[in-house]
Amino acid sequence: ARAFKKRASLVAATNECIAKGQACLSHCFETFVAGDTAMAECARAVHEMMATCQAFALLAANDSAVLRPMAQACIAVCEECEKQCRVHEEHQPECRACADACKDLVTEAKKLLS
Repeated sequence: ARAFKKRASLVAATNECIAKGQACLSHCFETFVAGDTAMAECARAVHEMMATCQAFALLAANDSAVLRPMAQACIAVCEECEKQCRVHEEHQPECRACADACKDLVTEAKKLLS
């Protein structure tokens, strides 16, 4: 479990992003069912973020040789997710929480690249 311990904070930040993304995406779907598509770009960005973060969490847990290049993709996807969630953060706490989690993960992932 040495690899996991080495990247435990990165795995935790990534998993937090996924969890907050699940809540945000669920809220987006509720608005869609009600006929409101204003959060469509948010949903798209969150969906991409969650898929990327699932792969990133696995690579981080294994301290994979391809962790650093994947970090670059994860940073880009999380920055886009944060941007889209910030549009709705004043009225949607799920969006604010997702945006904050993405921001935290970007900070953690950038440590790999410094």
